[in-house]
Amino acid sequence: MSLSKDEGDKHRREQIKQELFATQTEEQAFLVGVESKASNHGWSAVDSLQELSYLARTAGANVVGMFTQKLKAPSPTYYIGKGKIAELISLKEQAQYNTVIFDDELSPRQQRNLEELL
Repeated sequence: MSLSKDEGDKHRREQIKQELFATQTEEQAFLVGVESKASNHGWSAVDSLQELSYLARTAGANVVGMFTQKLKAPSPTYYIGKGKIAELISLKEQAQYNTVIFDDELSPRQQRNLEELL
């Protein structure tokens, strides 16, 4: 029994679709926020990260962890302190994240420094 051309094309499209979905990896996101007077915006850091979590999930990410840090102001070098950077790096194996989402806009310097570390 052979498939008609239309059935064969449909079958091939389904195979391609399955292969594409099989090769896509879901985004595993870790959320990071800083609680400071400089970045308060009227929300608590926890509430702000909760909102960010909803947004990340809506965009298709699986949120695997989050933390906040209290600072006078975000670090100009890394946004968070060196201790939290070390914690974030050590959590990578446990949380299996492949994306870090910061609850603030990073400067080009912060972004570059974080990309080098993570």
